[in-house]
Amino acid sequence: LYDAIAKLTYPEVKAFLVKYVDGGTPIPYEEFFSIAGIDYLKKKTIQAISMGRIDIKEQKGKIVVTDNSNMNQFGQKMGYQKGDELVSINGDTVTATNFDLLLRKFNASAKEGDTLSVVVLRKVNGKKNTSVTLSQQVFKADRVIEHVLEINPNPTPAQLEMRKIWWGQGFCK
Repeated sequence: LYDAIAKLTYPEVKAFLVKYVDGGTPIPYEEFFSIAGIDYLKKKTIQAISMGRIDIKEQKGKIVVTDNSNMNQFGQKMGYQKGDELVSINGDTVTATNFDLLLRKFNASAKEGDTLSVVVLRKVNGKKNTSVTLSQQVFKADRVIEHVLEINPNPTPAQLEMRKIWWGQGFCK
């Protein structure tokens, strides 16, 4: 297949495929993107509002916290526990069918200083289904994002020329 691709394109394309696809050599994204003045970051930490970075799953029609080991600072302040069943978010009843909508509503409207109130059912002192209200003022917390591309604000003339080739005239100034 690579020979056919090389015939239709260039021998360098075959060499690339052999080295990076078959050969197992990691693609040097930083090097390739820098040609056009684009910075590639393997990981970047940003500040963002979230409900706390908890892992949840639907279980028998209920939304349950299945893992809290990756909680951010906000989730820790809220006090989520593994096994918590989410009952309501800021007064809105949580169901398996509306949780995504409630999460999007929170993400779209929450601002620093707002209060997030989440009612959960949890086991307390051996008693199941105890209602507990978790409440905290919203604040931005660390969030790690992976494989980030950022346009370099100070490209060289050669990088600008490459951008024009990649994206066409006028797309990126």
